Amino acid sequence: MTHKRKSNKENLNRIFIILLTISGIIYSLPSKFLIKVYSPSFLGWFLIVFLIPLILIILVWLSILDLKKNKVKLLIKRIFITIIIFSLSFGIKYLIKSF
Repeated sequence: MTHKRKSNKENLNRIFIILLTISGIIYSLPSKFLIKVYSPSFLGWFLIVFLIPLILIILVWLSILDLKKNKVKLLIKRIFITIIIFSLSFGIKYLIKSF
């Protein structure tokens, strides 16, 4: 029985999608959960200091790996998914804010 081991890029891609989804969910929460009186709450700081920079670093790293292997379609798909997730988070946040 052979067990195929996943590559580091597949694991990194999986981590990227999970972090991107968590970031989108956190950002789409109402502002009262992310902001205290004069500064971000702990959840807001977690998003600003940890999640967003980590997502951007992983996105750049995966983009470099894709460009080295000439996988431009995968690169465009990943960037498009990132833009969609952030756009949906902004949209949901302002939709909740308007009601």
